[in-house]
Amino acid sequence: MSQMKEWTDLQILNYYLGLKYSDYPGVFWEKMKPDIAGCTTLIDIGCGPGAFALKAAEAGFNVLAVDINKKSLEALKKQRKVWNACKQNISVTLMG
Repeated sequence: MSQMKEWTDLQILNYYLGLKYSDYPGVFWEKMKPDIAGCTTLIDIGCGPGAFALKAAEAGFNVLAVDINKKSLEALKKQRKVWNACKQNISVTLMG
């Protein structure tokens, strides 16, 4: 099994820039709504820099964001501060 590589700062920047122009996280949550009705907490396993964790927190869920990539989680923590409305709803955990 090969060693996992950390995301570069440029990859993370491009990831977040791409989210500004993508409706994928929103489309995903719209499709998930029937399956998560009544839930208040979600676990985003393999969250990366957190597109879905942020979207879920913005929608009012308490989110546990889990990943093995420390740099991605650090980026998510920074984004959590930017998304003021949801920053209290996301817990970030490094696994591995």
